Amino acid sequence: MHTRKAMELCPIYPAWFQYGISICYWMLGELDLAIELGLEAIEIDPGLSVTYFAMAMVYAESGQIQKAQDALKSLLLIDPNFSRRAFMQGMPFSDPTIAARRESALKKAGMPE
Repeated sequence: MHTRKAMELCPIYPAWFQYGISICYWMLGELDLAIELGLEAIEIDPGLSVTYFAMAMVYAESGQIQKAQDALKSLLLIDPNFSRRAFMQGMPFSDPTIAARRESALKKAGMPE
């Protein structure tokens, strides 16, 4: 993974590196690793709103609904105008199975349109 190599070469890196790897693990169904990396991204930059979006999705898919809802609350505190629909249109998945998983998890978490 190029991101992992970049992290090795420069140990001071932005939170979106962890966020991106977290999404990759989610896509692979490795939810524990996705959560671990998402939490690391939040530790690096607690203001990166998309990390909370991802955490809501991962927590919901792993059955941790309260944590998913807490992640959504954090997201909306950072960005009260965040729109699930706008984000998903701007960051589409070409694989319809992955796109459907994301949609299902976000609905389960209670993410408004």
